[in-house]
Amino acid sequence: MTNIVTIDRNALINLRKALEFAEQDLGLSKLTTNQKSLVYGAWEIADQHQNFTSDVLRQTRVCGNLPYATYHRSLAQLISLGFFEKVAGTHRNKYKVSI
Repeated sequence: MTNIVTIDRNALINLRKALEFAEQDLGLSKLTTNQKSLVYGAWEIADQHQNFTSDVLRQTRVCGNLPYATYHRSLAQLISLGFFEKVAGTHRNKYKVSI
């Protein structure tokens, strides 16, 4: 049983390192945990044009537990940082992933 735990820990450590490198390459390393949750959630639900709605994003597994104010503050911050942009000429809650 000890070997299995060691292997699982090593696998998790390696996955974490790979994730940190990928996040750094994409510019995500400077974001807060809440902001990263929104980015990952948006990637998960975005359509082929990288569009998503904030209503659906709010219901994703990674964003569903965020307090309402925290969610909207993080969304506004990601828009101002250029990670998301509002889709012109559409619903008020439709956005595009910019990265």
